[in-house]
Amino acid sequence: MKMQEYYPEWICDNCGMTHGLWYKGSSYVGPPSHYATYHMGDCGVCGMKSLPVTEPRDYGGLSHKEMRKLHIQKKKETMCSKM
Repeated sequence: MKMQEYYPEWICDNCGMTHGLWYKGSSYVGPPSHYATYHMGDCGVCGMKSLPVTEPRDYGGLSHKEMRKLHIQKKKETMCSKM
């Protein structure tokens, strides 16, 4: 499977601040005026359900390092569920 298959479609605020490129620790370093639209949904990173989510681009996207971590995590989950 390709790593792009694990890029989340939706991300919650906590995961966005943790894994997004526009955050260094808890400090926002993105553009001075940026707006995001949230809706109730499921986070593609932590898996929490029915919470406000938006697109990862609203956090500057995810770094390649973070995408790799997600890819490995999802691959392990898939392998464990087949056992």
